[in-house]
Amino acid sequence: MHLDELALADLDIFFSPDETYPATWTVPGGEPVPMVVIFEETYEAVDPETEAVIMSTEPRIDVRNDELPDGADEGDAVVVDGRSFFVIEIQPKRLTSKVYLHREVA
Repeated sequence: MHLDELALADLDIFFSPDETYPATWTVPGGEPVPMVVIFEETYEAVDPETEAVIMSTEPRIDVRNDELPDGADEGDAVVVDGRSFFVIEIQPKRLTSKVYLHREVA
């Protein structure tokens, strides 16, 4: 088994049913792509220069990169657990991405 395949299998530990939410991701003009995500209402980040803790009230999801739709980008629509959001920023890592969201205004 290739190292990436082993790493993807290990992601299943973090993306277990007890830790995830159902979601869909829709690029403009595309069909909703179902996925499971780790959802956080708020998150805490540290400024790399000052090491000061920065709090945000914007929600965030962690998603497996192999589940992201082709062309995923800022402004796409994401529905998490029945709530609608727009993508503000995607921060890709090797196998997952942190995606910062903005709640859709009704």
